[in-house]
Amino acid sequence: MIKFFFSVIKTACEVLMAAGLFGFTGGVTNWVGIKLIFNRIPGLFFSGAIIKNFVTARKLIANFILEAFFSPSQVRNYINDKKRTYLTAEQIDYQLEKLLNSRIAEDVIHEQLEVLMGTPEGLKLRMLGVTKAKLAPLVKPQLMKYKTHIVPLLLSSIESFDLLNADHLREQIVDLISTRTQELSAQQVKLLVEDAVYRHLSWIVFWGSVLGAVVGCAAELASVYINGM
Repeated sequence: MIKFFFSVIKTACEVLMAAGLFGFTGGVTNWVGIKLIFNRIPGLFFSGAIIKNFVTARKLIANFILEAFFSPSQVRNYINDKKRTYLTAEQIDYQLEKLLNSRIAEDVIHEQLEVLMGTPEGLKLRMLGVTKAKLAPLVKPQLMKYKTHIVPLLLSSIESFDLLNADHLREQIVDLISTRTQELSAQQVKLLVEDAVYRHLSWIVFWGSVLGAVVGCAAELASVYINGM
């Protein structure tokens, strides 16, 4: 009975030792593998893969950004949503009225009337008794009347503007992102990838240890079973 008890304890210790060794080996192997991906070690082949292939990594980063956030359909939907939200007759009418009632519009009106009064036409008006002070209150109401005709023209003009073309806008975005990613150095690419994925790679070390421990237990139990036969 005592012999059997010690045999069970011995087997359990061997299983735990195997689990620990295999788990430690699995975790360390994955940890070293992750380090080799990001850091170049002289004499070790395939180390520093990201730094060696940073040009390819730059292209992948640019392609990922474009496909994930700026696909043709996404840009087109964004433009259409903004058109429906902001490029409406009501919005343009409101903004135009707000502008005409602003201090800037007042200053522009007075400035242009001052210019007008200095011209031959202004001289004729003064001879007729029409002064700048009399004209100023009449300008804004007239502009407000024209506003109802200006808004549809302005809306159609804005809608046909090339910047609101989804394909043209995406071309500009592609050009901008391609230019910016081309300026990234190997070290910047490495830091960018590290910031994005490095903290999540600890799970690889964890699961490497767990699977290593499971394999160690299974291998030791199989060895005990075979030897027991």
